[in-house]
Amino acid sequence: MPKRRLVKCFVITSLGLVFLLIAVMGVSLHRSRPVYIDRVGHLVPEPRFDLGKKFADGLLRACKERGEPDVLAKEYIDKNGHFTVPVHMVRYLTPGKDAFSEGLYRWWTGLRYVYLNSEGAVAVEAPKEAVAVNDFSCGLAAVATAKGPSLMKGFGAIGSYTPDNWGFIDKTGAFVIPPRYKDVTGVLRFSEDLACVSDGENFGFINKQGEWAIPPKFAGARNFSEGLAAVCTDRGWGYINRSGDVVIAAQFSAAEPFSEGLAPVIPRDTGTAKDPDKDKRSHLRCGFIDKSGAFVVPPQFDTFGEFSESLAAVGIGRRGSTRYGYIDTHGAFAIPPQFASAGPLRNGTARVNRSTLFFWLLLRLPTIR
Repeated sequence: MPKRRLVKCFVITSLGLVFLLIAVMGVSLHRSRPVYIDRVGHLVPEPRFDLGKKFADGLLRACKERGEPDVLAKEYIDKNGHFTVPVHMVRYLTPGKDAFSEGLYRWWTGLRYVYLNSEGAVAVEAPKEAVAVNDFSCGLAAVATAKGPSLMKGFGAIGSYTPDNWGFIDKTGAFVIPPRYKDVTGVLRFSEDLACVSDGENFGFINKQGEWAIPPKFAGARNFSEGLAAVCTDRGWGYINRSGDVVIAAQFSAAEPFSEGLAPVIPRDTGTAKDPDKDKRSHLRCGFIDKSGAFVVPPQFDTFGEFSESLAAVGIGRRGSTRYGYIDTHGAFAIPPQFASAGPLRNGTARVNRSTLFFWLLLRLPTIR
């Protein structure tokens, strides 16, 4: 075959492969967008919270009366005048299943943080120095003040700021617990009338008066849930009750809050495999225990989430190629592992990223020898 024809065939084949790769990437990029499934794994439209026309009218009126921009508000008002928000922009990954927390909806006006009631009116104004706020829980909301310059103007923050100390406000907007705690966990809030806080060195639990109910003596801790809290000592993670008494001895390398009677934990001995090739998942096996500390679902997963509506998202596979599915309370897969990521069920739906051949190969490249 003449050399010119060989070159021509090579060029045509290369172009074909390039176009095929572009097509596969395009499909993969489309399929990699977050989607929503029901509890049996079927695709469903993205849920939206419809807060109603009264809420929309009230919010716009509040913006006008306060001389604040209403562009952010109008962005979520549909053609019927209803204020509708995609579920992932409201409270999808935060405690609670509704748009409101204790009847209030937190909102950034473009100038400051406020809390709105069901009619869209401003019910609580966060302190002007607030650079971050959490939802209300047990009647209080965590609010952070800034470390360094903070110029909260326009539609964002001008200048650099870092949330430094956290305190708690009541529904008058006043600090009832001064900002003096660190939010290391990222979920600073009251749960069962106690809040897990850090004094900068250790973790403990305060009551709603800001007093130490359980002194800061732990290397790590999680909020109370179903009467128990996970805490970390030099022996590992275990669980205490509201009196600070140990009810499940420290024996885990990781532990998370209880949900629906079960808590995800990782036994310490699963992280000491001498031969990682013998068991590719020996480095990180998670199971679920009950409140006696006994395993109900044996350690067998690489990543885990909490139980929500009787299902929990878990992952199988080495880091970089993990596939997520959903198990029931007996550890059986209700939805087989097939997703690149998976969130908890909220009102019968869950947010997931679908897996694709292209992204599977892309993720596997670092592990292929």
